[in-house]
Amino acid sequence: MMTNPSEIFASLPESEIRRIIDAEKARRSLKEFIRQAWHVHHPQSAFVDNWHIGVIAEHLEAVSKGQIKRLIINIPPRFLKSFIVSVYWPAWEWIDNPHLQYIASAAANDVVLRDARHHREVCTSDWYQKSFLPEWKFDTNQDAKGYFVNSAGGARLSRSTGQRIQGMGARRIIIDDPIDAGDAFSDKKQLIEHVRFFDTKLSTRLNDPDNDPIVLIMQRLHQRDLAGHLLEQGGWELVCLPNEFDGIRRTTVLGAYDPRKEKGELLFPKRLSREGTERKKIQLGLSAYTGQFQQQPSPAGGMIFKESTFQYWLPDKLPEMDYVIGSWDCTFGSTTSDADFVVGQTWGACGAKRYLLHPQEKRRMTVPDMVEAIKEQVRKWPNLRAVIIENKAKGKEVIDALSREIPGLIGWNPTGQSKQGRAYAVTPLFEAGQIFFPHPEYYGWVRDDFKPEILTFPAARHDDQVDAMTMALIWMSDYSKPWFGTLGK
Repeated sequence: MMTNPSEIFASLPESEIRRIIDAEKARRSLKEFIRQAWHVHHPQSAFVDNWHIGVIAEHLEAVSKGQIKRLIINIPPRFLKSFIVSVYWPAWEWIDNPHLQYIASAAANDVVLRDARHHREVCTSDWYQKSFLPEWKFDTNQDAKGYFVNSAGGARLSRSTGQRIQGMGARRIIIDDPIDAGDAFSDKKQLIEHVRFFDTKLSTRLNDPDNDPIVLIMQRLHQRDLAGHLLEQGGWELVCLPNEFDGIRRTTVLGAYDPRKEKGELLFPKRLSREGTERKKIQLGLSAYTGQFQQQPSPAGGMIFKESTFQYWLPDKLPEMDYVIGSWDCTFGSTTSDADFVVGQTWGACGAKRYLLHPQEKRRMTVPDMVEAIKEQVRKWPNLRAVIIENKAKGKEVIDALSREIPGLIGWNPTGQSKQGRAYAVTPLFEAGQIFFPHPEYYGWVRDDFKPEILTFPAARHDDQVDAMTMALIWMSDYSKPWFGTLGK
């Protein structure tokens, strides 16, 4: 008779050994649980892994262990956020802690009830029952979609934003997209009410407010949405996952979590490709895309640059310029689809006013392309007083190639100031009504490309047009000073 546990385990059928091992892996790892549970609701599609799933799972495990008590996850829509946080995580916690009680909330009633149903279906699936052999059952006397309990004392109450929750308590609060995108952009009342609902009602429902956790997962929609409101208060760990990597290195108590290195790298290209990303920008508009997919909501009137300060010139009313300059932001000399753009602008001064002139050059270029484009600008504007080129990246090569051909070629080194610092430095010119752009009704590139980038800077993926503009305006401001003017003639 075998009494050694290892001997008993070894005598089991191979299928039973595999079940026990798989179940133990899933018990120890939420990400492994997600992988194994995937087939319950997606029997026709294979689980496609991506690093962000592990990041979210790792932070939810930290919540379960008590390492994190307040967690915000900002992520684009349709990246598995509801299944991970609202379905798989509570089902996983119930393996060893079936007594836990949840209140789950979302803006849409059908969504919060859908996730509750999915949670229940995972727990009642053959896979879950055979893998973890739970001793608890769902209470048939309280088994509504919006509120069900189990025989171990666990429960899940599911309510849409604003619904009554008085008298109910929980050990966990899960909030998934607490406001609809359309309401955040167009309905000021809903924007205010969804924050008030959390502050005055939902947040008060924890059984142990000092130790029980709250998890909020949402796309960013507005600077004053719930995530923005809570981050402003402080005390929350933030996992921010923009669709296109913005170059910001973010950390939580668990350390750095985003492995991407190059600006523009996609979050989950197998789910949203580069082509799909560009379509989203067209469908949503750049401002909405920047909030929902980049997690950087901009105010309706702009971020650093405010649309209310923009002035425009009409084709038949452009004044005679005192002088004209060229301004070039030269990048790394590549024509690949993921490279930054080279931007060449022509600016004119008329007294204290500054005019962006038509046309603007914006395309991906090699160094020979840049050289030819600058020559073309000089041919079009033969009286250019200066051509300003940022003296880094391929700009140095362009300057070397043209220094003997073009007078007034100036390498500009923006030392000591960040891109945002340079942007803030020129905002007084906008506020004074001294900056004029080509009118967007007559020049489509201003309407479709230039303005969206200016208004969403620094959250936009590309900032080449902003760089060329701030470089020109700063140089022209310095040139206007008496001590500088004598040197420039």
